[in-house]
Amino acid sequence: MRRFLHRYNQLDKWAITCVMGLLIGLLLAGMSARASSPTAFLLGATGVGFDALTQQEQDRVLAAALSANATMVHAADAAQEVLLVERHQETKDAYQSGHWARRGDAYIYDYATDTLTYALINLETGQVDAKEETQFVQLPLTEGEIDRALDIAYADEALRTKLAALFLAVSGEPLADLSQLNVKAFVFRADSMPEDLNGAARQCGLHRCAQLLIFTHDDVAFEMQPIVDLSFGQVVQVLGQ
Repeated sequence: MRRFLHRYNQLDKWAITCVMGLLIGLLLAGMSARASSPTAFLLGATGVGFDALTQQEQDRVLAAALSANATMVHAADAAQEVLLVERHQETKDAYQSGHWARRGDAYIYDYATDTLTYALINLETGQVDAKEETQFVQLPLTEGEIDRALDIAYADEALRTKLAALFLAVSGEPLADLSQLNVKAFVFRADSMPEDLNGAARQCGLHRCAQLLIFTHDDVAFEMQPIVDLSFGQVVQVLGQ
């Protein structure tokens, strides 16, 4: 029995030594690969193939897109909104070749000029492969924009009074703050109902606007639907009243 245990311990130590050797070998191979590719090492870990962009890749795409536009100092600027950062869809030919650069699309909206900036960033080189500025193109609202639209609506005294009256009528409780409301919001364009809009609301489409659908927590919908101009930061019309 003692001989068996002694032999078992020797085998166990041998196995551990082999595993440690294998791990060290893999580590050295990884360091060697990084040394042979200094650009990849400096840029950091990335996804591969059809993987969605990692958070690190998204940050790099956004930083490159902002630096490519002198008017965009940083994404936290109140006059700008990062609408979307995602992996770029390459052409069918590129995919069939089996080799393509990993690239990212960035869409940034500037409320001051009502301009959508698109930038295509090559993650291997850090360069801007394409850039375009356009108007009248409105991507879906971000969560931040939805929250801001509701804040703007609630700050409008006349609208807040009407909301409070409706909330009291349907719930039997006073409206104290926004946490008592549920909201859904969509990009609003004037061309969806041009005959029913006032002059300010007709700018929606050029301006970035949100149409709010407001509910109680019991999913009772309010009849009125505020149109909020995010470019101007004000309620421009209330539909359904």
